[in-house]
Amino acid sequence: EGKRIDKNAKELDDIAIFFSAKWKILQSLSAKPGLRLSYNSRFKVPVIPSLNILIDNMPFQTRFAYSRGFRSPSLKELYFNFVDINHNIVGNINLIPETSNNYQVNIDYLKNNKKNKIEIDIKLFYNDIENLISLAKSPESEEYKYFNIGKYKTKGISSSLSFATKNLNLKLAFSRIGRYNNLSQEADSNIKQFSFSNSVSSGLNYTIKNIYTTLSAYHSYVGALPIFYKNSNNDITESKVSSYNLFDILIKKSFFSAKLNLGIGIKNLFNTKKIESYSSSSVHSSSNSQSVAYGRTFFTSLNLEL
Repeated sequence: EGKRIDKNAKELDDIAIFFSAKWKILQSLSAKPGLRLSYNSRFKVPVIPSLNILIDNMPFQTRFAYSRGFRSPSLKELYFNFVDINHNIVGNINLIPETSNNYQVNIDYLKNNKKNKIEIDIKLFYNDIENLISLAKSPESEEYKYFNIGKYKTKGISSSLSFATKNLNLKLAFSRIGRYNNLSQEADSNIKQFSFSNSVSSGLNYTIKNIYTTLSAYHSYVGALPIFYKNSNNDITESKVSSYNLFDILIKKSFFSAKLNLGIGIKNLFNTKKIESYSSSSVHSSSNSQSVAYGRTFFTSLNLEL
């Protein structure tokens, strides 16, 4: 219910039950099939299957996963109307559900002894989505609606490395993700099917035990993402969302057997606030900048455990 809901009130029922079983095929091989049965008061919901396979040969574990996806439009996407001086967003009662096929492979490595602990994780994934629901400008007016934009895919790889000792905790992570370019389907298009972007993150914690102090540093890099769109002359144009870095540092000091903890730090040391970005249609404005973080922030904290 609400003033911004079409006719002030709408109702949508969604009920689901999930079945799962585990089958141990061999000592190191097991399978876990699943089935989801759902009811939606507006849309017909298919049976949703899933399957997970685990190969456990310590220190390695390998997982294979498949799941069928289904997402019906929400009340907001169907009936929400938000119109004022800065917004013109309306729901779309003609939306149909999203469906998808999702595939994933995980390889994990774990080695743990008295001196240190090492963990390595590698993940490969591929998602194929039909009738993706997205907010876009209506071709017939200045209002923005939720539309089924057709086919969308993502694929990529992510990996992480963790190393820990009594004093040191280090984590590194990397991902490379490809996003589907709809314009690649056009006959005269030379656009690659996927645009890829990279991201890297790291975290370091070092404890100086004799003075009860921990030094921490965290860094995150998000790479540039190429974007293709049609300009006013209907020509395909390339733009991008710019890359950026975020960096935080923290010093924590403990007193009275860690009952009193003092923290001092800086967030967003590089003072990153906005990046260059392009959107062929913007709900709020025509600005080509995108906010990613607050400016540089100095902070302190004091925690007391009684």
